[in-house]
Amino acid sequence: MRGNVFLLLLLLASCTSSARMRPISYDYLLNDGNSKVWMINEMSIDKTNIAPRIDTQKELLIFYSDGHFQYIPVQELGHKKGSVGSYFLDSEEKTLKLYFKEDIWHFKLNQITEEVIYMSPMPDSKVEFSMEIVPLKQLFFED
Repeated sequence: MRGNVFLLLLLLASCTSSARMRPISYDYLLNDGNSKVWMINEMSIDKTNIAPRIDTQKELLIFYSDGHFQYIPVQELGHKKGSVGSYFLDSEEKTLKLYFKEDIWHFKLNQITEEVIYMSPMPDSKVEFSMEIVPLKQLFFED
């Protein structure tokens, strides 16, 4: 009986020790496989939120699956193009780089869920603010 238990434990240990774990990729979460609109819910400097309180005055980040993004205020959507650039998401390191024409915003992704992404600036970033982004909410309702 002891031999069977030992053999079973050895078999289980060999199966789990050679199992390869696939790293989590956050690409789909960020762009839904096509494009996804995120609202900048909070933009903080030294724990002070500098983002507008009214949703229709906030700014958006639109991530496309081809590695491009658009940064635009809600009020300009459909009228102007805002700032555009490319991005690089490192799922293993949990970092996000936004490449603008002249600047690079580099963030550490501290919290990542389907409802919220909270990010703080990396030391080499051109910005000093943290951001909390949420999927775009319904902004306009019928009377």
